[in-house]
Amino acid sequence: MLVVLLLSALLCGGCGAVVQRDGEIINQIKGTNVVLDEIKELLKQQIREIVFLKNTVMECEACGMGGHQPRPSCVPNPCHPGVQCMETPQGVKCGPCPDGMVGNGTHCTDVDECTVVPCHMGVRCVNTAPGFRCGACPAGYTGPQVQGAGLAYATANKQRLMVHLTSLDHGAATPTEQRAQQQNDQHDPPPAPLHRGLSSIFSSSLKASVELGAYHQEGGGGGSGEV
Repeated sequence: MLVVLLLSALLCGGCGAVVQRDGEIINQIKGTNVVLDEIKELLKQQIREIVFLKNTVMECEACGMGGHQPRPSCVPNPCHPGVQCMETPQGVKCGPCPDGMVGNGTHCTDVDECTVVPCHMGVRCVNTAPGFRCGACPAGYTGPQVQGAGLAYATANKQRLMVHLTSLDHGAATPTEQRAQQQNDQHDPPPAPLHRGLSSIFSSSLKASVELGAYHQEGGGGGSGEV
């Protein structure tokens, strides 16, 4: 009898532990279900909000409002530095690129005016950004130091040099002077050099004097006296 009571006590104690563990698992499952229900409600609410926003955007586009897009402006200036920015109903518009540059007004790049050879032969051409300038004249020459911007300006304003009068005393021209004179002749043939003109006049005068003297020696002067 005592043995039966002991066995019953042991078995009942084990049953209590099993029942307690099952209760804890059931409670955890219930808690998980509650959390899942809350998440499901949040998702439903977000879906409703997304649908509402989508309908609002579609209504704005249908009415021609175009939403709340900001209108483009010239602040900050989207054009190339130095290019005028204009605000139009169609949006921002940039003016033409500065002289000596090419592009769409938003992006401008420099052009090389030295490709059209605006400077005199023997004179260095320096391409700047933008524009160009001609270097110093070679020895024995003088002329304007041409500078400007743009291919049209460089083509229409080519540099022309003139020989210094003081250089005529040094005899024949140097190779640099000869090349410069040839380039000037190609653009606009100049009159004969001053020293050649003087030599020609002197030779003509001397020839006339000699002929006149010979005429007097042959009797031309005597005939005139007899008259």
